[in-house]
Amino acid sequence: MSKTIGESTTTTRVFRFASGELLNLEQKQIEAIPYLSALVSAANSFQSVCDENGCYILDPHVQYKNFLLAIESLSFQSVQQIFTDLPKHNNIVGIVALLDFLAIGPQPNPTLDEVDSAFFSHIIFDTEFHEYRSVVRESNIRDMAVRFAIAIAREEYDLKNSEVIDRIYWLMMFVLSAYDYFGPRLRHHAQKIAEYCFALYDAFLNLNQRFKNLLIHSPLSIQINLSLMSKSTFQNYYKFILVSDKHRIKSLHLSNPFVFDSILSSINIQLIFIQLETLILNNIDSKSLENLLNHLTLLSSLVSLSII
Repeated sequence: MSKTIGESTTTTRVFRFASGELLNLEQKQIEAIPYLSALVSAANSFQSVCDENGCYILDPHVQYKNFLLAIESLSFQSVQQIFTDLPKHNNIVGIVALLDFLAIGPQPNPTLDEVDSAFFSHIIFDTEFHEYRSVVRESNIRDMAVRFAIAIAREEYDLKNSEVIDRIYWLMMFVLSAYDYFGPRLRHHAQKIAEYCFALYDAFLNLNQRFKNLLIHSPLSIQINLSLMSKSTFQNYYKFILVSDKHRIKSLHLSNPFVFDSILSSINIQLIFIQLETLILNNIDSKSLENLLNHLTLLSSLVSLSII
C-alpha cells in the first residue's frame, strides 16, 4: 500500500502481530530488519504470509511491545543503549532473543579474553611522572559490558565448564560493582541475564537466590589478577569481591603500587587470604616488600611466592 505525503510517495506495509496489533512500517525500516525483508519477499511465493486483508503475519514469538523497542534500537548510536535506554521493568532476555530472531542483534560475540582486555588493559605507566595512570574510554567499556552480557544470553560460553564459569563470574562481578563505569540500568539488565542463564545450567547451588548470592557461595576456587586495575576499580573489587570471596582466593597477582599497602597488612592477610596458595608480586617497592615478608608466616596455605 502507498501513503502520499505532499509530492513524495512512501511505501509502507502493514504487519499483524499474533496478539492482534497492526503496525505500519516504511520500506527503509523493513530493509533494516532482515527478518521483515525475508517475510515480504516470501509473500509472492507463499499465500500464508499475508492474511485476507493483505497484512503480513508475524511469527507468534514477535511480541508487539518488544518489537517497538527493537525498532527503536535501529537508531541507537552505540551498543550500550540497548541496556541504558531500556527501563528496568522490561524483559531484557526476551528483547535480546527478539533482536537475534530479527537478525539485528550486535555482532560479533566477544571472547572472554576480549572482554577481559577491554575491562582491565587500560593501566599505563607514565615514564615522565613515574606513576601508573588509568586511560579509560568509558564508552568502549560500557559497549563491551553489553556485548558480554548479550553473549551470555546467546549461550556463547560453555556454562558447564567450571573454568569458564569462574571467568564469567569475575567479569560479571566487575560490571555489577564498578558503579563509576556502569549505570543502574546497565547493571540491572546484565544481572538479569546472568541470573537467567546461570539458572538454566544449574551452575550454582541455589537457583532461588539472586545472582550475587549464588556467586558468593560458589565452592569454586579462584585466581585474581590485580595487575591492570585502576585505584577506584580496585576499591570496588575489595569491597564487593575480595572480602566476600576470601574463602575462595587461591592465587593473587599484584603489581599496582596503591594495592600493596591497601591489602598486604597483617590484618588483611590473615582475614582475607586464608586460602591463598600462590602470590605473585610485580614492581613492589622495598618498604612494602619488607612489610609483606614480616607477615607471610600468617599465610598457612601459601606454597609459592614470586617477586618479579
